[in-house]
Amino acid sequence: MGSIALAVHVTTKQFIILDEDLEPLRVFNTKVDAEWFVKDKPDCSIKTTLTEIPSNIMSHDEFTAKFGEPPF
Repeated sequence: MGSIALAVHVTTKQFIILDEDLEPLRVFNTKVDAEWFVKDKPDCSIKTTLTEIPSNIMSHDEFTAKFGEPPF
């Protein structure tokens, strides 16, 4: 079987809630949820970050080398 690997990297935004000491308090994946959380917390702020999620896709050869032949 051929050795085809997909190099997919996904970049996602995360919204980190910072407390009054600028320490991370909580993380949200949507801006709406982050804004809802801080609406009644005047001491908190929102920091937006971009996070890259690396691909964990292995080629057939890498899979076979690590786990052996699949049973099917």
